Formats: sequence, structure tokens, C-alpha cells
Amino acid sequence: MQAPVPGWYPDPHGDWESRYWDGQVWTEHVRTGQFAATAPAEPPVVPDTEQQVWADGQHVLTTHRWFPREHAKQPPAEIPLWAVAGTEVRTPSGAGVGTVVAVVDYPGYTDRRHWVAPNVVDAHRVAAFVRLWANRNRRKAWPAAYPH
Repeated sequence: MQAPVPGWYPDPHGDWESRYWDGQVWTEHVRTGQFAATAPAEPPVVPDTEQQVWADGQHVLTTHRWFPREHAKQPPAEIPLWAVAGTEVRTPSGAGVGTVVAVVDYPGYTDRRHWVAPNVVDAHRVAAFVRLWANRNRRKAWPAAYPH
């Protein structure tokens, strides 16, 4: 049996869109959309205690929730990350600031499907991290449905 050739393949843990296979092992090189990073190749875990991962003064991402502030006069809406099925980035051409859209989809959900966070600095990075923590939370919430 021959191992796959080196290249980008779907991340075996599902946190990132793809991870680099060097021909023998999974490397730490990962990417989601236009964002590339490094992340350990071992299976990740959601901590029991919620921790802040990122904030910019208007939006907050923790290991368990996403708080996108859609309108300056309203408090941030709270989205449990296990409910986020995916993310989109809407940016003007070449701009570092963009809009991150979290797509919410889970059985029985009847409220709005898209949660918008405008004016996010480094939007591709933020969207990748929202997706990463959402995937980890879904695996923790429903381990049989999302085996690791």
C-alpha cells in the first residue's frame, strides 16, 4: 500500500479546510479560505473553562461562543459555537477589514441563519478561528456524529 503523495488534503480533524501531508505524516501547516497558519497535528480539545481567543473592541470570540456586534447601538448577539455550521468573509478587494458572516444551522433551529460582524480587522483570520472552534464544539457536543 502506497501513501498519498505530498500535498494539501482535508484536515483529518476537521478544524481547518486543509492540512499539508508531507508524504509520511501530517504537518502543522493548515489553511482555511485565504488564511494559512500552523497548528499541532494531534487531535484538539475544547477546554471545560471558557477562554477568550480574540477580541477587537466590538466583537469577541471565546472557545465556546461568538459575540458579533451588528449595530453599534445594540449589545453583541451571542451565538453558541456548536451552532455555527460555517463562515463566510465579505471584503472589498484587497482590504484587511471585512465582514465575517457566521452561518447557523442545527436541527430544530428556527431563528435567523446568518449572523453578521462588520468591520472586522483581519476578517479571514477571524472567520477561520470561528470555524475552527465551531467544529471543535460540535465534536464535543455530539461525539457520535462527529467522530475524532
